[in-house]
Amino acid sequence: MINLIYSNTYAEVFKNASNSSEIIPKLELFQHFYNSFDFFQDDLELKIVKINDNKIIFRLENSEFLEPSGKYLYFFSIACGSTEGIYLQNLNIKVDCSSEKVFNSDDKNRYIINSLKVL
Repeated sequence: MINLIYSNTYAEVFKNASNSSEIIPKLELFQHFYNSFDFFQDDLELKIVKINDNKIIFRLENSEFLEPSGKYLYFFSIACGSTEGIYLQNLNIKVDCSSEKVFNSDDKNRYIINSLKVL
C-alpha cells in the first residue's frame, strides 16, 4: 500500500494538517519536517511508535549524532526546542518536545525515543 501523504509536497502536507480540526495530523507533521534538522543524513529513519489523543512518540534511528560517547546528544535538545517554536509560530499550538530514552551503544543499533505532546 502506498502512503499518499508522502507523494505531496511538504507545503501541501503542512497546509492539510493545519486546516484539520484534529490534533493528530498536526502532531504527525513532525515526521515530515524533522529531516530538515538533520538534512545531511539521507538514511535517517523516523517511525511513529505510539499515538494517543494529544501525544505522539517517535523512534529516530541512524542519526550520526547517536555515536557511542554521547557527546552530540545536545543536538536533540536543540531540535526539540526548534520543533516547539515551529508548532507555536506556524500552527499556534504549544507543544512539549522531549527526548525520553536514548540507546547509543557501541553497535549499530542506536536510536532515540522522542515525544511530542500538546500542552
